[in-house]
Amino acid sequence: MGHFNDRQKPVRFTRSRSYHKNDSAHVEQKNWTHVRQLLGYDRLENPGLVDVINELYMVWEKYNNFFCPSMKRVLKKRIKGRYTKKYDRAKTPYERLVQSQVLTAQKGKSGSHPRSYPPIRPASDELMGPILVETDR
Repeated sequence: MGHFNDRQKPVRFTRSRSYHKNDSAHVEQKNWTHVRQLLGYDRLENPGLVDVINELYMVWEKYNNFFCPSMKRVLKKRIKGRYTKKYDRAKTPYERLVQSQVLTAQKGKSGSHPRSYPPIRPASDELMGPILVETDR
């Protein structure tokens, strides 16, 4: 508890909202694709793995943001008791940011383009070694 109270801006603990006991499911909705799919369900108790896992997350973040397209729903309409859904074309989160003009041209060109990254697969395989040894997979 000291870690949360001794910060410049202390973290305040609150109860969940009334009649909304399942709120955490919305907060943790990306746990499968961003955590469980990568690390599994095993408990990782070795504090020495924290730096390795953080480095692995940085590689995984680039993979998810630049190379994994997803479709967004643009329309949901009810017709005669049935819902019709329309989706836009699949885009990566990076493409969506560029299209929304949140990224300026300067930020988009300064080495953050996917073509400037080294191959992701060998980097992630190398980082997974100590984690796999720890979990005995």
